[in-house]
Amino acid sequence: MVVQQPAPVYVQQPTYVAQGNLPIGTQVATVPPGSNYMTVNGTNYYQYGATWYQPFYGSSGVYYQVVPAP
Repeated sequence: MVVQQPAPVYVQQPTYVAQGNLPIGTQVATVPPGSNYMTVNGTNYYQYGATWYQPFYGSSGVYYQVVPAP
């Protein structure tokens, strides 16, 4: 009996581009790797360099919007 092995599946990893100072209101699907998670005055944020992101929940899941620094 010959057992066939499945063909390998290659998945391309997402490409992250560190973009500094994105315009306020820009929405992204993910925050850059290494972003710092923090809660400021009861609101959750991610910070990457000078850019601050606030998570929001929409019909397609979570997304992040660039907001002014708290």
